[in-house]
Amino acid sequence: MVLTTRSRSKGPSTNISPTTTAAEEAPLTTDNGSLLLSSSLPPQRRRKFGIALSVMLMFTVYVLLEVPKKVEQHISMPRGLVKRPTLYTCAHRQFLEPFAKDLFPEYAIEYLPDSDPSNHTVDDIIITLVPWDCNNEVVAKYNNPFPDGSRITDLRTGREEPFDFPGKILYVSGEGHMDPRTSPLDYHVGYLGDSPTSTELFYVVLLVFYGQFSPFQDLIFGKSRELPKVEKEYFLLYAASHCVDYRDAAFDALSHVDVVHYGGRCRGISTTDEGENERKNVQKSPLTEAFSHKHWENFNMMKPYKFSLVMESMGTQEGYISEKIMMAFVAGSVPVYYGTREVLKIFNHKAFVFYDVENPTEGLTRIAYLNHNQTAYEEVLKEPILAVGGGNYFALKDNIHDGALKKKIRTMMGLRESPSLSFSPVNAEKN
Repeated sequence: MVLTTRSRSKGPSTNISPTTTAAEEAPLTTDNGSLLLSSSLPPQRRRKFGIALSVMLMFTVYVLLEVPKKVEQHISMPRGLVKRPTLYTCAHRQFLEPFAKDLFPEYAIEYLPDSDPSNHTVDDIIITLVPWDCNNEVVAKYNNPFPDGSRITDLRTGREEPFDFPGKILYVSGEGHMDPRTSPLDYHVGYLGDSPTSTELFYVVLLVFYGQFSPFQDLIFGKSRELPKVEKEYFLLYAASHCVDYRDAAFDALSHVDVVHYGGRCRGISTTDEGENERKNVQKSPLTEAFSHKHWENFNMMKPYKFSLVMESMGTQEGYISEKIMMAFVAGSVPVYYGTREVLKIFNHKAFVFYDVENPTEGLTRIAYLNHNQTAYEEVLKEPILAVGGGNYFALKDNIHDGALKKKIRTMMGLRESPSLSFSPVNAEKN
C-alpha cells in the first residue's frame, strides 16, 4: 500500500513508504519544537541549513559585540581614531559659545584649544573676538611653555614660535579693529564688509541674540510693539562718557529745543572747567544715581525720556552699528542717531531720527515738531523697529529668513550651507 501526502513546499505529491517512521517524517524538530539538524536530512538540505544558521549566528555576534563599540567611538571620540570636529572659543565664552552653536551645530564646543597641534584636525575651528588673542590664554590654561621653551604671542604671525593650528580661525569684531592676518585659513565677521574672507555682520545683531537685547526679540522683530507704559517726564537724555565733539555739539544744539539731561561724563561742548554747562537748559539727569554706571544698563535710564541721543563714536564708519540705537528702541525712547547710513537698511527710518551732524537743521526741526505734537510722537513709537527687509541682517538662525546670513558665513569658510556631521582622522594633513 502507498500513502500520498503533500510536501511542505506545496510542490507535487510524493510517495512515502508505509514503513516510514515518525522521526523520519519530521526530521527538523525535537519534542519541544526546537530546530534540529537531523542526520535523516538529505545532505544537500543539511548543508544549506547549516550555512544559513552559521550566518545568523555570526551576524548576532557582530551586533552584540561590534555595534556598541562603534557607538562608543562616535560618542566618546577617543583620540587617535576619529573625532567629531571641534570648535574652540577664546574669551567671552558666554557670548561666543551660543553664537558658535547657532552657526556650527555639528561641532563640539570647547573652551580654548589644546597647546599640542597634533590633537587638532583641519576640520577644527577657533573663534575669537578681536582684539583678544587666543595664544596667551592657551599658555595660561596649560601653565607651560611650548616644547621648545617659546611663548607665542600671535595665533598666526607671532614673533616667537607660532601656534601651528591646522584648522580655521574665525575672528569676530565688535568694536575692536581687525589685525591683519596672513593665513588663507583666517576669516572675519564684522564691519569690514564682504570679501572672500570676510562677511559683514553688524555688532548690534550679535547683541540681539547673544547680548543684553535677547529678552526683547519679540519687540525687535515686530511680533509685539507694546511696551510698559512709562510716563515721558523728560525731553532728552545723553548718557556717554567717551566725549566726541560732534555728539557734544548736537547735545548743545538740542538744548535750544528743550531742557536736556546728561547721564555721564560728557555734558556738551559748552561745559566749563568746573564741569558746569553754561546753558541753563543743560542739567544732570535726576536718575543718574539710581542706576548702575554699567553702560549696557543705560536703557533703564532712557525709559522716562522722549528722546535719547545715541550717536556712534566712530562717525560714519561703514559696517559699524553698535548697541546704542537699540538701547533707545527697547527703552521706548525715540533714538536720535548719527552714524553710517547703512542703518537705514536695517531700521525703520520712521521709528527714529537720523541727525546729520553736517546738516542738523532737518533733524532738529523734526525733533522739535515731535516734542510738541504728542499724537505724532506716539505714532513714531508705534512704528516697527526694523525696515522692510531689515530682518535679513539678523538671519543667523534658521527660523529668520531661512538662516541666509548663517549660510553666507558657512559658505565663506568652505563649509556646507546646511550642517552635516563629517569626521577627519586626527593628525590629518593640511588642505
